[in-house]
Amino acid sequence: EDGIRDSVASRGLGDVYKRQDVAKIAEELDHHPDWSNSWNTVEISITNHQAGGITEVDLYMCARIEETAERWGK
Repeated sequence: EDGIRDSVASRGLGDVYKRQDVAKIAEELDHHPDWSNSWNTVEISITNHQAGGITEVDLYMCARIEETAERWGK
């Protein structure tokens, strides 16, 4: 399935605020990305499963996450 993917460097569990920031955006938009995290990386995948691909909501969510990531020094 097509989607938009990105990864964010993490310094471990101390960077949990990054996940919280993305979760707040997801809740606000009622649109929840797939994500996984490993020791030092959080991977985010955004798509609209119901639409079967990328929609305007996905693009808006990505823009919001990118704005937020600028504060993290991504």
